[in-house]
Amino acid sequence: MNPPTNATKIGLLHGQSRPASAALLRRVGGTLVRIYDGNPATAMEMVLRDAHAGAIDILIIDGLNSLAPKPFEALRIVLLLRELKVAVLSAAEDWLPHSLDGLQPALRWLDEQERRARLKAVQRGVARARAEGRLPGRPRASVPARALELVAGGMPVGQAARLLGVAEGTLRRRVAELRADQFRVPSEPLSAEVA
Repeated sequence: MNPPTNATKIGLLHGQSRPASAALLRRVGGTLVRIYDGNPATAMEMVLRDAHAGAIDILIIDGLNSLAPKPFEALRIVLLLRELKVAVLSAAEDWLPHSLDGLQPALRWLDEQERRARLKAVQRGVARARAEGRLPGRPRASVPARALELVAGGMPVGQAARLLGVAEGTLRRRVAELRADQFRVPSEPLSAEVA
């Protein structure tokens, strides 16, 4: 990143520590073109829009927490801004401007760890639900016994579904399940008792 000049366009994202970020602005120099203030989500939208448009070269922040509530999200935003050629300077984290270059592999690894942790939490929830006798997922759609009787009596599935207000796909699945159950081999071995 080139050193700032008076032609450098600076954006200032305000959080709680206005004096610290204002002092950093004076130290850096350049031209203040935008102050992002107010609702944090709206301010971040404006920062990203201006970064995409090339309207800012440097974004001065109070701290990473002013970018996003979670540290990893804030670092991802910093990396995104760097890809858009916007330097991020933080009043609270003075290490920020020069030490993120090798951080992308670490962030990818952390993303993978978060994904795995979420997956394990879902698997634990499913196991707990099964142990409590609840089935995970969407409840099965009910099919009136009359619809199954009509199909068994020779009526086409589509016609029976329309007649009784059942989704045709649901009725087809139930009919296929019933047919599969008819041909299923019993799980208990048959004993040949001869008297």
